[in-house]
Amino acid sequence: MASDINSNPELAGEVATGIINALRGLESLNTVKLDQKTTVMGNASAHMAIKMVEEMTMNVHNAVNDMVTNLQSVVSTFTEVDAQNASQFSSEE
Repeated sequence: MASDINSNPELAGEVATGIINALRGLESLNTVKLDQKTTVMGNASAHMAIKMVEEMTMNVHNAVNDMVTNLQSVVSTFTEVDAQNASQFSSEE
C-alpha cells in the first residue's frame, strides 16, 4: 500500500514564521552593554566571554536563517512539482 506524499505550504509557512519569531528573540539577546569603567578583576575576561557569546549567537542566527530560506525554497519547489504532477496525472486519465 503506497502512501501519498504531499507538500503543505501552509504548514511550512507556519513553521517558518515560528522560527523567524524565535530568531527575533535571539536578536534581542545580542544587546549586552559592556561596563567600560569598572576595573574589577575579571572584567576583561567577562568582556571576552560576552563577545564570544555574541559571536556564537550570530552564528546560530545566521545558520537558522539560512535553514528557513532553504525550507521556503524546498516548499516552493515541492509545490510546483506537485502542481505539475497533478496536471500531468489528470491529463493521462
